[in-house]
Amino acid sequence: MLDPNNRAGGMNRCFIATTNTIYECDLNTDLVTPLTFASGKLGDPNTLYNIYGMLIARTSTDTDGSESGKSSADVKQLSRPPKPTAGPKHAGRRRGDTLWVMDSVNARIVTTEVTAKYTTLAFQRDGSNPLFAVWDVNTPTPDTCFYYASGGSVYRFDTTTLQDKPVNYKLPDGAATANLIGLDMTRSGILLASCYHRHAVFAINPDTGATRQLTGGDTSGSGTSGYRDGDCGTAQFSNPCCLVLSVNEECVWITDQLNHRIRRLQLSYPLIDS
Repeated sequence: MLDPNNRAGGMNRCFIATTNTIYECDLNTDLVTPLTFASGKLGDPNTLYNIYGMLIARTSTDTDGSESGKSSADVKQLSRPPKPTAGPKHAGRRRGDTLWVMDSVNARIVTTEVTAKYTTLAFQRDGSNPLFAVWDVNTPTPDTCFYYASGGSVYRFDTTTLQDKPVNYKLPDGAATANLIGLDMTRSGILLASCYHRHAVFAINPDTGATRQLTGGDTSGSGTSGYRDGDCGTAQFSNPCCLVLSVNEECVWITDQLNHRIRRLQLSYPLIDS
């Protein structure tokens, strides 16, 4: 995951997650540093287990709350005594140093402070295993809401209230749930979701619940797996997992897990009619 707060002349970094470790990678020096947290057994507040998705705050603020990028004179003039805060926005740290981590096996969402190397429990739901997540592009204030997939459900999580609510959707064949894993979102607010056990990719309007099967699977909903390139109506996948929308939103890159391939899906608009 590339840090969206990268600046010219500064540290350009990305974060990589393995099963239970997050690595910070400096793209200027190729230095890879593990973000080690307090070790412990499964379920310990500082132990991550089966990390799927991560999100990082897309905007940074200085320790005094002023915007980054101003001259030192401007910052000094605008500086205010830092106010104590709770939760993921700690005084003395940039918002850009806060990761939201989908801690799947522990069935929880945690915030991770990159500089302090500790985790804070943000949310936990019994029986819910958060997988991949994507920021909600429709919020007027950045980083206040994101969507995450959990089994057959998609939830919208509010980072200010630390509460979530389900997205009510049904697949084209009438099914209400379907092992969704990967998520991304277009600038118009349409979710793209990979369906692991139905071997398909769907578009979901989170506001109306309308859905459309973009490719893979089959029209009967039985979830036929296989490997076939070609037209979206006949292409086949085998357990599609992570997906990433291209910057120009013309295509989606999909990890086709059991076919051991990365697939490219060309998009045609509108993705959903309603």
